[in-house]
Amino acid sequence: MRYFLKLSLLGLVMLLGACAGPDMYDASYVSSMPMPVDNNAYLLEDGARPMVIMTPDLEKDLETFTNQNYAVVGESRFNGPEGGVDDAISLAKKLGVTHVLLNAQYAYDASKKAYKFIENFDYIPYDSGYIVGYGGVRRQILYERIANPISIPYKKNVSIYNHRAIFLVKMKE
Repeated sequence: MRYFLKLSLLGLVMLLGACAGPDMYDASYVSSMPMPVDNNAYLLEDGARPMVIMTPDLEKDLETFTNQNYAVVGESRFNGPEGGVDDAISLAKKLGVTHVLLNAQYAYDASKKAYKFIENFDYIPYDSGYIVGYGGVRRQILYERIANPISIPYKKNVSIYNHRAIFLVKMKE
């Protein structure tokens, strides 16, 4: 029984770790319809950038776009720290959609373990010998300098947001 519990916890940790990747828009994307073809919709042209609209009232703006003959191709929803729109833009380019509605609402504050590093060096003797010179015989020791940074753990506060992105394309009449 304990083995099964540990195995299921490991699976949960791996699932959460996979969702915490850098491109959460792509990882959480759910398609609403098969991708429209050129003769049904105005798709994004090669090299063009999709229109990204940050909106506080996503449902109202979605209704406005659907009334103007835009179709929802898919949607992404996830919780995570505040981030840029570059991942949403790259997914929109991959899908060929022309418009992306984005919304991020504050959910809660969290903390995570982080580290500060202090530069530190160790000196290890690697050769020694005697030098004969004008002042007599003296002993010489050569040292090798090895980096040994010191890490100091601390708690870093991070704000978590509920992210939502809707990918739209204008349909032809």
